[in-house]
This record gives sequence, C-alpha cells and structure tokens, in this order.
Amino acid sequence: MPPRDAVPTSTQLSGSASDGVQNDTKVLKNRPKVSEFPIEYTSCSTPCNLQIDLPNSFDGDVYLYYNLENYYQNHRRYVKSRNDQQYLGDLTNVKDCAPFDYDPATKKPIAPCGAIANSIFNDTFSLTYQPVGGLPAIVPVTTQGVIWNVDKDRKFKNPAIPTNGNLCEAFKDTVKPPNWAHNPCEIGGFENVDFIVWMRTAALPYFKKLWRIVDRTTNSVFANGLPKGTYVLSVTNNYPVQSFGGKKYFVISTTSWAGGKNSFLGIAYLVVGCLAIVLGVVFVFIHLKFGHSINELSNVSDIHH
Repeated sequence: MPPRDAVPTSTQLSGSASDGVQNDTKVLKNRPKVSEFPIEYTSCSTPCNLQIDLPNSFDGDVYLYYNLENYYQNHRRYVKSRNDQQYLGDLTNVKDCAPFDYDPATKKPIAPCGAIANSIFNDTFSLTYQPVGGLPAIVPVTTQGVIWNVDKDRKFKNPAIPTNGNLCEAFKDTVKPPNWAHNPCEIGGFENVDFIVWMRTAALPYFKKLWRIVDRTTNSVFANGLPKGTYVLSVTNNYPVQSFGGKKYFVISTTSWAGGKNSFLGIAYLVVGCLAIVLGVVFVFIHLKFGHSINELSNVSDIHH
C-alpha cells in the first residue's frame, strides 16, 4: 500500500545559497490510495540537483508531473493562438496563429504555429535512486500512456514524408517557433509527446501536466514502484516564470481508481451543494411568507367557474 502519512523534506544540493528551495513538501496525508510528493525548484540555478527523501515506498504505477502556478493558459488570446489543421499535417495553414504565424525574416510559415506552441514547457528532469550501500540507479521512465489516445490518433499528425526522405525534409519550407531550441523534425514533429501534452491547455492558473511514467519493466528495483530512500532530482531549469510571479514544481504521484490528487471537484461539489441548500431555504421562506395555500388556490379556481 502507498504511504498513509509521510512528510518528506527537500534539500538543495547545488546552486547558490540565494536559490534555496527548501520547502515543506508533503505526501498527501490520510489517503491510503494516493501519495504525492511536490518539490519546488523555481529559483534553483542550473545545474540544479535536489535531494528527495521518501520515507515510504510509492507502490504501483508512479506518475511524474510538472506543476506551474500563476500561469494563465486560459487567456482568451493565448487559447485562440493555434491552428489545429496545421497540427494534422497542413504546414501552410497558419490561420489564427498571429503573431507566431510567419517568420518575419524569411516569410516562411512557423510550424508549429501559435502562442501556445511557442511557449512550450522545456525544462528537463532526471531522477536517480541512491540506495544505502548500493550503486545509484537512474529511475527509468516512459512516455507510454502519457498522452490521450484521441490526441495521438485524431489531433496531431506529422506531414507526409517524401519518398526516400525524412521528417526534416517534410518540414523544410517552415521555420521553428522563436522560443524553440530545436527544429520540430528533430524531436518528433507534431507527434512529440511533450508538445501534445502542452497543447491541451489548462482551465485554471494552477495546474500540473504529466511528464513521464516510471517504467517498471526495465529494472527490477522499480518493479513495484519507487522504493523508499534517497533520490536526487536533476533539473535543467530553462523555463522562465519569475517575471510574472510564477512557480514551478516537480511532482511524484500515485493514483487511485478515482485518479490522482485533485481537490477541485470536491470543492466544486461542496460549493454547489451549499448553494442548493441556501436557495432551497430561501424558496421555502418565500413560499411560506408570500405563497398561497392549496385551499386559497381552490377558492380562486371556484371563483373563475
């Protein structure tokens, strides 16, 4: 079973003292089926190495997320700055992608176009297990199961590859987004998992997106999940968030039959339930104070007859 009650801590191993990211990071308490460990790394300078101490094992499938705070992916102009037809392989279709539709210098279409694609999250992570008296082991991860089938099968497709050619030849008449370090053809094009995950925009300014899933098939140490002990999280901290007061976290989590930790639905149900009770009381009061009894309604009916 995953831990019922664990309160691990985080310690910065590298970076300047002013980059301190020591936080109270807590595994979700009192829920036997869901465990979660968030660790903030917003101000951690690259190379960023953070120590994680798991006092209990994370059993079963383990999901690795990145979490952003104060990031408004739901801004109207931001959400509309995309072209779903281009992401299906129509490279020249950049309608609605302005100002990231054409490259100003070459006049070639940008692919993938739009503000969402241009702002793709580009931090990278590596998690290493350091058992007592044993050799360090990199935690194996996989992209299998990270994206939804509907996205993979129906919403994102690479353009047709020329005969005896490659993906970069298919993209040759386009330009990469300004903020991208690599050409899309070098990292899988429109079918890149990180790109697909990022393009599913969040409704709230505090959100987490699935980065990878722990691969339990390649190393027997992790066959049952993540064992308790010490880990080192290595982060390439590229993505800027401090200019708008944002924060970044790396999150280790398990799930239950109801999914992962997400208090939004519970809060929403409580709020709607309370509103329904209040409105019910108000309507009862109005009825008792100003309403008509059945006898009065019967008398009105008799008068009309």
